[in-house]
Amino acid sequence: MADADRLPMANVNRIVSNTLPRDSAVAKEARVAISACATVFVHYITELAVQQCDKRKKVTLQSEDILEAIREAEFTEFEEPLKEALAAFRQSNVTAKKPPAKKQKLNDSLNDDAEAPAGGTPSQ
Repeated sequence: MADADRLPMANVNRIVSNTLPRDSAVAKEARVAISACATVFVHYITELAVQQCDKRKKVTLQSEDILEAIREAEFTEFEEPLKEALAAFRQSNVTAKKPPAKKQKLNDSLNDDAEAPAGGTPSQ
């Protein structure tokens, strides 16, 4: 497996650190093995989801396709945590949504124009 295919070690380290008790130590080789296992899992579930999409002649992989692949692979214990993570992700996107940079710049310039007095120059 090429290094480019593996999950970033910083992410693996963060997950391992947040999951295990503070006094646990994990060898570098074990972290690499965890990364390789997670990468194989992601590839496997993705391939199952792509096969489902191909059967339905869909071109875009959606979260429901991943959930179906999880069920097909009989990893049903991951289904609820995944649904919860998706709901949290969607909620954070709704609350953190802001206009794209171009629209924000346009809105800011429109607001600046509305605040400036007639004639285009601010009074002193």
